[in-house]
Amino acid sequence: MRRGRSSGQSEIRSPIWTAVLLWWLALAVFDGLMIWLFGLRDGDIGLLILLTIALGYFQFGLFTHWIISGIGLFIAVISVGAALLLPGYFGLVMALLGGGVLIVTGLWFVRQGK
Repeated sequence: MRRGRSSGQSEIRSPIWTAVLLWWLALAVFDGLMIWLFGLRDGDIGLLILLTIALGYFQFGLFTHWIISGIGLFIAVISVGAALLLPGYFGLVMALLGGGVLIVTGLWFVRQGK
């Protein structure tokens, strides 16, 4: 079994991925500091992480495609609504709706060729 690239392929690296990785890492560190400084508990931690992910999607969409920003807004609305209206089912709602939104939009982007 041969590993690596064939001799005809060149390796193309984009410097943008380093910035994107550092950006998401900064958001994760921010969440860690918020959890530590404010002593957040389980339900609050889940909502904070989801809202941070929604913020990241919204910001990323500002620089790439408006639909990604819409996904971020939709996830934020769903997460806040589920936390306020269905706190006992917060995890289930987010798994089904939040995960479903990401899967459906991911498939849509693949079909569009973007």
